[in-house]
Amino acid sequence: MIDETPSSQSSTGWPLVTVQSEDALATAAGVLVADDVVFVPHPPARLLTSPKFNVVITSGSTDGKPQEFLGVTDVRLLGLDDGEVQAVLAAFTLAAPSALRRKVPRYSAAELGEAVTRHGGDLWAALASLGYQVPVDADRQATPDAWPTFRALADEGARAVDLHDSVASFASSGCNACGCCLPQHQPPAQGGPRP
Repeated sequence: MIDETPSSQSSTGWPLVTVQSEDALATAAGVLVADDVVFVPHPPARLLTSPKFNVVITSGSTDGKPQEFLGVTDVRLLGLDDGEVQAVLAAFTLAAPSALRRKVPRYSAAELGEAVTRHGGDLWAALASLGYQVPVDADRQATPDAWPTFRALADEGARAVDLHDSVASFASSGCNACGCCLPQHQPPAQGGPRP
């Protein structure tokens, strides 16, 4: 559903995404990575305990700033702890595709993994290095100190948490969650036609 009500958020040209708990008391910035998938790097634990979510997507342009209010049908929580790099990513599947999505960067799971490693698990910086425009005030809301909270969420069954002990596995799972990554590079076929 699109609402033409103006917004006070700054104009960036990219959609501005906010994920809200059902009661709208917990919110987090996100990035629209596919027509129907929003990534929220380092989501606050308080947001993840909500049984339902809403996503507000505001056009980043200055021409009328339409807003979409979309429900969420699925949430995947991905955790990474390889002993050196820690990160948490929530992937929200929208109930309907967004009409406000812009052309997004193209990258492979390997490139995503390299960006996560290069930025020490800072997923906002990793996404920015891949070409996404991230909110200016985006920060690591889930620090390594929050890991017990996310592990507890998994233990309580409140939200499915996929814990990964390698960056490659984490990146591959992130790509599977959004369907937004390039396919893995295929090795050249052996042999070939005979002369």
